[in-house]
Amino acid sequence: LHSFRSRGLWVAPDMRRQGLATQLMDELTSYAKLNGFRKVWTMPRVSSWDFYLKYGFQKKKLIDQFEYGPHFL
Repeated sequence: LHSFRSRGLWVAPDMRRQGLATQLMDELTSYAKLNGFRKVWTMPRVSSWDFYLKYGFQKKKLIDQFEYGPHFL
């Protein structure tokens, strides 16, 4: 298996800034590793880019027709 796609993470506005997105990402990446995936990819909203970059994702492919993109790996 090569890569696992995350369809996105979302935390309710009143629950943000409590580390929940980080916990979700930790669970997601642990699941992917345990199931033999070498990479995780997603296409996050522009407003979420900083989170993914801080978590170690890299921008890979620009998709500009949507509110989402580029692909992050």
